[in-house]
Amino acid sequence: MTLGAFAIVAVFILALSLGGSVVDRSPITPPMLSVAVGLFIALVGGSGVAFTLEGEEVLLIAEVTLILLLFTDAARISSASLKETGSLPIRLLLVGLPLTALLGIAATSLILTDLTWTQAGLVALIVTPTDAALGQAVVSNPAVPARIRHALEVESGLNDGMVVPAIGIFLALVERAELGSRGEIAFDALGEIVIGAAIGALGGWLFGTLGIRALSSGFTDVSRMRMATLAGSAATVGGAIALGGNGFIAAFCAGLALRASSKQRCDSWTSLPENLGQLGTIVAFVAFGATMVKPALEALTWRIGLTALVLLTICRMLPVAIALIGSKLQWVTVAFIGWFGPRGLASILFALILTSETSIEESEVLASVITVVILCSVILHGLSAGPFANRYGQWLSAHPKKSAMPEHDEVPEQRPRAAI
Repeated sequence: MTLGAFAIVAVFILALSLGGSVVDRSPITPPMLSVAVGLFIALVGGSGVAFTLEGEEVLLIAEVTLILLLFTDAARISSASLKETGSLPIRLLLVGLPLTALLGIAATSLILTDLTWTQAGLVALIVTPTDAALGQAVVSNPAVPARIRHALEVESGLNDGMVVPAIGIFLALVERAELGSRGEIAFDALGEIVIGAAIGALGGWLFGTLGIRALSSGFTDVSRMRMATLAGSAATVGGAIALGGNGFIAAFCAGLALRASSKQRCDSWTSLPENLGQLGTIVAFVAFGATMVKPALEALTWRIGLTALVLLTICRMLPVAIALIGSKLQWVTVAFIGWFGPRGLASILFALILTSETSIEESEVLASVITVVILCSVILHGLSAGPFANRYGQWLSAHPKKSAMPEHDEVPEQRPRAAI
């Protein structure tokens, strides 16, 4: 990233911060604006104003932002709220998520016949996680019942971390296919996952326990705990990587363990990592627009477009419908939940990492499919979030049997991810 591009991004972040409330009231979302700024840099920028994937800075931003995202999302979702919100998040995560991945692998393999099944699997897995930030008007709209909003919020907060192990295995299979048998490669990747999970859980539990004791003893205060949380998460991830573990898995498990060991008191500790994650999120969307959109559109074929359309619709909505069988929700609610499975930050970050791995065969095709899925999601889910949420809320309010509908079951308030 050149200094000119850095200045444009800095000015954009300043403008978005100062005018965030105005943007929130408009149909144009911050991710849409961020991608547009990135595309502007790609189309009109010269040598002094450019984003490239050749340097290490974009890859570093992507990796750090993904680590912060996984850590803070895991630390934000409590096991108690997961249980009290009912079975919806569990159904979406334990049934809908694997079905989405499997159906996505099958669809990608059938349409893009030139890809190997491992390449198709990597594409499908990368676009499986959802991002509630693209549908912020849904998860923050009081017209939508709290149970539905929280189900979408919890799903998006945990599914990126849950899909990381599979992405790690498939990435290893695709990247190092020529170096050994698939069994050996998968076994090595599984070892990295186990080490990362163990170190992450141990680090998060230790830090949470020490943090509670330090606060109760008067050794520190909440403001210092914010810095300590950032340092503790960085030390845990760094230690896991140094010992041969997967840093992303370590970050996710550290967040889960921190939440459990801090007795749900870590919400006020994670504001600094969340703020840094917000900055990284904006830069990631700009980098996506600057480095991936134009090449993907130039390489677009009917097969890539069809694959992206199927991954974004059928491969999300059908598994959700299956997962919600027996939930007694109205069909309109099932369709609403199925549609609002936007693909955003996690998929972008995985895609940036994938694109930086230039040794991967067919990386341009893989990146093109992922990019088209994300770009369509940014536009379609961003534009439809507000109107669909309002119409859905009006439909529920006018329903003659609304008092008996499970959509209106009371659930505890869940702290949402900070909006960009």
